[in-house]
Amino acid sequence: MSAWAAPSKPQEIVAPGTPGSLAVWGSGTALAITKSEGDTFEPVAARWTAPAQADGQQPGGLYAFAHTGYLSQSSLATLDTRAFLEEHIRASIIDPRLGKGKPKVALIHCDLGGFLTELGCETVDLTKTKDSEWAGKLGNDQVAAVFIVGNNFGAAGVSALAEFVRNGGQVFAAQTAWAWQAPAGFADQSLRANPLNRLAASVEAPIGWTGAYTSKATEHGALVLGEIDPLKPLLNGDSALDYLASIKPGDKSGDRPDGTSDQAALTVLRAAVLVPLGPSEDVKSVASPTVAVKPLGARLTELAATRTAGNISKAKPLTNKQPLDRVALAVAIVQASSVSADQVKAHPSAATFPGPVPAASTTPRVSKTFVIDNGQYGWKSTGLYAAPGEVVIAELVDGTSTTENLSIRIGCHTDHLYHHDKWWRAPEIAHSWAIRASEPTKVASAFGGLLYIDVPERKAKAAISSYSVRVSGGVINAPLYIRGTTTRDQWQAQLAETHAPWGELATSKVILSIPIAELRKVDDPAPLMELWDRVLDAAADLATIPHDRQRPERYVPDVQISAGYMHSGYPIMTHLDAAEDMSGVDNLKAGAWGLFHELGHNHQESEWTFNGTVEVTVNLFSLYVMETVCGKPMHTGHPALEKRNEAMQRFIETKPRRGDRFEKWKSDPFLALHMYMQLREAFGWETYKRVFAEYRSLPGGERPKGEEQQRDQWMVRFSKAAGKNLGPFFTLWGVPTSQGARDSIAHLPVWMPDEMDGLIRADQRR
Repeated sequence: MSAWAAPSKPQEIVAPGTPGSLAVWGSGTALAITKSEGDTFEPVAARWTAPAQADGQQPGGLYAFAHTGYLSQSSLATLDTRAFLEEHIRASIIDPRLGKGKPKVALIHCDLGGFLTELGCETVDLTKTKDSEWAGKLGNDQVAAVFIVGNNFGAAGVSALAEFVRNGGQVFAAQTAWAWQAPAGFADQSLRANPLNRLAASVEAPIGWTGAYTSKATEHGALVLGEIDPLKPLLNGDSALDYLASIKPGDKSGDRPDGTSDQAALTVLRAAVLVPLGPSEDVKSVASPTVAVKPLGARLTELAATRTAGNISKAKPLTNKQPLDRVALAVAIVQASSVSADQVKAHPSAATFPGPVPAASTTPRVSKTFVIDNGQYGWKSTGLYAAPGEVVIAELVDGTSTTENLSIRIGCHTDHLYHHDKWWRAPEIAHSWAIRASEPTKVASAFGGLLYIDVPERKAKAAISSYSVRVSGGVINAPLYIRGTTTRDQWQAQLAETHAPWGELATSKVILSIPIAELRKVDDPAPLMELWDRVLDAAADLATIPHDRQRPERYVPDVQISAGYMHSGYPIMTHLDAAEDMSGVDNLKAGAWGLFHELGHNHQESEWTFNGTVEVTVNLFSLYVMETVCGKPMHTGHPALEKRNEAMQRFIETKPRRGDRFEKWKSDPFLALHMYMQLREAFGWETYKRVFAEYRSLPGGERPKGEEQQRDQWMVRFSKAAGKNLGPFFTLWGVPTSQGARDSIAHLPVWMPDEMDGLIRADQRR
């Protein structure tokens, strides 16, 4: 399957950070795998070599790696990573050019120059070269291979690399695609738009970067394929689809305990969202050149035309025991995003979630023109709901023209669910499209949803202050309350007249997307939204940022989300039952810890959040909102806080040695939070604010770099703000700091809370 031959013992390579995964089909070859959920595996490295050229020139190729760290100097010393990379570099770059001088290799954001020089290559660094100039550099310098890390390039870069591969060049490319797909505000970016996936599609390479992230197969890292021979063929989309198609209805082999069915389903599902779809001419099999086969995309298109998932719901989920139905639905979703709007049909599941919209014959569609203020970026709520399967038209009017990439968005439920074993709704139901400046933009969603105009974040002053956009077609009015604008009577009139399944409550600081059943319970949103603004202002106060926000925070409840019970981001996602707390004054005032917790994540800063404290420092915001807005006494608001004394006592009684304390501390977020609460009790929230403000104003050169500096600076900066030496306090809790950092605050008076006496005495007895 590749130039690399499986060793006698399994070979292990590094698993930097959180590995992503790849989809492989056709003649693509998985080279290394890592553990996924359950008993399944996914490729983290793969190879494709273009068909041989008639002129005898060496064919080009693509090596794909599912994390930026795989092509990093720091990874070479880990396990067999160096040998693994060297084997493939020699086979594809050096060996074919023996006797022709040193092969020249271009580096783009890749630090493997020293390693490649050791192997006999000559390197040229194009990191600071514009992607529009890559083509000339690669051709003129007679480059044999490109090593590129990341995805920070545009269409010109895609074109240059594609032409390079067509001319026989080798591309080694590494990116963390799950991080590209889901930064705050862009959780539903299409993987097909990813620059490296566009490169793969341009050269017809049967490899793609997925949006999934994986775990590790061993304690060390990812495994190279030799160890899982029974599953090896099922890491290729074509072979996996063959396997699934061979399972007959009622065949118990579909539930085999060896995981083959789950593995095949996962592989095909990963490929389905990336492979080129549509009818295609049969191609020659790579394994048997005399045999004609259908490309995977054509087979998936046929599958989608013959199967339908029907109405999916929490009561009747689509599970991994129905793999072909899941694949067919994934293909249908991709198809709906790539065909013209008038070809999109409503999906049966839309009536269940997000909800039904009456026919146009009973509920007339509307047309509205909006003046979109450019003062804030993000999703601009329109008070419109798009009907499933109906064409919606957006156009710039009143002389408005812009090159700022405005988009029209249908749906606020942006979480992708492809990785879940059970789908309570379709795995992808929200989409956005660029608004064309020269002609009306026509779009349609199979699932419908609240409609938005999306204004991108600006890095510089905008040329215009507002946009005029008209929306018409398959839209109806949805309730939209805007604090300070909408009156109570207007709100009640909206509720009485609406047929939309969702609506929104908005201020300039926060916007809540709420199911209509919960909105009907809100007689007057004014007190609720005033309370929400106080929550947002409190979070801003602790973070030491202005009350006026560049973009309102958003909360969206969903029947199923991508991870956890809630998660942070834009929007903050929750399950449906949280809508009652979001829209009820009494519930919110009583203290909605989870909602405040996720808001805290959106205000956390990495400089003062070191490893083990992501789920700790976030709760400073929960505590602050609970105290200052909800009026909760300290040590209340969450059941774990009320058991503080017991937790402290257990920590003391286990007598953890100092070397073990940090691991114990990190493993229990509420135990660790007690340490931060002790600082709050002794020195107050104002000390926290001074420290946070100090971090915010730090020049780049003074910001902590790496784990040790993060811990050191947190201790030193808080000590100086409090006027106390906190070194012994940090040491007693087990939080590691350097001697130099402790020495820098040694002149301050030592502080230790009385309740730590038990731990001090335990230390003294040793």
